[in-house]
Amino acid sequence: MKYSNYHSDDGFNDFYEFRDYGRYMKTYAEKKEILQPLSNHLTEVDSHKDGILNHRVSMERLVGMARLLNTEIKLNGSHRDDKPLALSKLKDLDEAFFHAGLGNVVLDVRRGPFMFPTYCLCECTKSYLRNYGVITAEFYLSPDYIIPDDRFLRLLYNGHEIPFIRMASFRDKTTSMFGENPETDRKTEELLKIIGDYFLQSSWHEDQEIAHVLNQKLGGLSRFNEATELLFFILGTDLSHARGQITADVKKFFEEVIPRPSMVNLLCRIGSGGDAEMKELEKRSRTLYQRCSSMFSEFLQTPVNWGPEGIVKGIPFYKVVFSNLSRIQLLERFKEDNKVQKAMKELEGFGEEVLAQINEKFELKNAEYKIFDAD
Repeated sequence: MKYSNYHSDDGFNDFYEFRDYGRYMKTYAEKKEILQPLSNHLTEVDSHKDGILNHRVSMERLVGMARLLNTEIKLNGSHRDDKPLALSKLKDLDEAFFHAGLGNVVLDVRRGPFMFPTYCLCECTKSYLRNYGVITAEFYLSPDYIIPDDRFLRLLYNGHEIPFIRMASFRDKTTSMFGENPETDRKTEELLKIIGDYFLQSSWHEDQEIAHVLNQKLGGLSRFNEATELLFFILGTDLSHARGQITADVKKFFEEVIPRPSMVNLLCRIGSGGDAEMKELEKRSRTLYQRCSSMFSEFLQTPVNWGPEGIVKGIPFYKVVFSNLSRIQLLERFKEDNKVQKAMKELEGFGEEVLAQINEKFELKNAEYKIFDAD
């Protein structure tokens, strides 16, 4: 493994190589190799922590945990004069990442069960012109790191907690999409950033968390969620600007990596459609979005029974959902609830109608949409 020579013999080269990131862009494999000692140490910390939580707590185990947090480690490729790092000194870690040419790497530390730390070691980029940053690589993730919505991670970045889109989840599939060739790593990195910045930036929103989590736990809302994502994209982005980012690779991504047939169809229409058609599409989507919001609100009002043996009768579903977001697995019992399942089928059917309305060909004049009719 070859590393960029940031510590050359003369100060002149050291000064410029340290700052000129464009002269040598590390591949994903090289970054992973540099961070391997840290990843291995985090694995050891989590393993020791698991031993404490699943066995009788002893002073010896707690002292061992403190020792691990203060154990000195060095990244691969570090200069002999670089000071050792420790998990108890996070500022030194940030400095070490910067000196290793990994300025976008972040080690996020959260308080987990029984006050023990949990870790996420990832590479991310943040655009101050957009709502969300983009995580392009995850090098380590603690098993007990809490992720309420698997599409996003909230990281402490430059002293602020910022939501990031987890594009790293799609790295392996995106790499497979390009096959084995010298340009695969560069193309994968670029495509993940483009998809995150120009497409999922608008399609995905934290407001969709409830429907997304319910679909994960109960199933049956995939088409409704796809319709919602499509409406968010149409209304939340400049379609004319997005047109310049639509390539064959982008379409292939939504065909193979995140299968979204309706998005592929929409991208084709954006690429060939005129401004008048795009304005009409936005107008239609605005009305559809209002209807989607109304339908989902009605769904959350579904009366359910809750508590031991359903002791609480007729409580609105939203009260159960919002009070159990941190323990969402408890909602799996509603897979057998007839009222909830019936309401979900109606919502899913409405999602199908929305997708059909967006994807169908339509005349720009005298357009009538049955789905907009007042109740």
